[in-house]
Amino acid sequence: MIWDLYLQMKQGLTQVTRTGYGLYGVYPHNSKAKLGEIDKNRAESDAEHTLGMAALVMLVAMYFPQLIHPSETALFLQVALLHEMGETVIGDIPDDGRRDEAKKTTKERQIVLQFVKNMPEPHGTNLIDAFIEFQDRTTRRGRLLYGLDKLEAVLQGLIYEKEGRGGDIRNKAAQLRLSEQNRESVRRASSTWSCLSDRDRENMERAHSTRLVDIWSVHFLELVQGMPEAPVLRRILKAAVLDVRGEWFDWAEPLMQDGPAELDGSDELAQLDEPDGSSELTRFGEPDEPDSCLGWPGLD
Repeated sequence: MIWDLYLQMKQGLTQVTRTGYGLYGVYPHNSKAKLGEIDKNRAESDAEHTLGMAALVMLVAMYFPQLIHPSETALFLQVALLHEMGETVIGDIPDDGRRDEAKKTTKERQIVLQFVKNMPEPHGTNLIDAFIEFQDRTTRRGRLLYGLDKLEAVLQGLIYEKEGRGGDIRNKAAQLRLSEQNRESVRRASSTWSCLSDRDRENMERAHSTRLVDIWSVHFLELVQGMPEAPVLRRILKAAVLDVRGEWFDWAEPLMQDGPAELDGSDELAQLDEPDGSSELTRFGEPDEPDSCLGWPGLD
């Protein structure tokens, strides 16, 4: 039920544009747009991800009050609404094992501290304390918030699959190998994985798939493994996967146990070039230097 309600909120609300501003010329107004019509070229914003996380917090609080007590719901929602404020300054840096986590955590904490410093007490102090718990995952509240953040990203990936535009890591590999001088030429994504992080390659091996939802689900299930809150989070993900795909991951059982799980995947990544049921890849440019990689922006 949580997946169904989340889907109605997230997919429904993000497809509806505000007409008043368009009529006043703030942005183009499309009078012929149909409600529920999907713009497959439209990217997700942090605001939409924040909406999704807030929706999950609200729904978990309703269905599992033992995890989010009514007295805590407001603070959980405040952190959900605030948790991406750091990205307004440093941008969205993918969680694929390559970013400097300590530096990112420090910068985001500084940004949030600056944001809440003029809030009335005790709200400001309570909010920054809860945000630090979210970053550090040292408390029940922090772990649950962190888990919901990662879960929301996977659920959005499933929404994209329902819309016929599921992600594939071969696109990422191709983009990372492009040179700045040659972005306009066209080729099919390469089967060379040298530009991907170790985590990306390991998660591909575990899932034996190049699909975004599979790879991100491996990461999510590993992160929550052993958490007291994990059974509820896994239950939500499983309901969503069964709804969209009709079957659960055949590789996931070791990660459904709350103990250490060994990597059980093939290191022959070339076998993953053509996964069953994958859609046509986006086409990208031919790199000047085949083994060169473009990194993500750093944290200055």
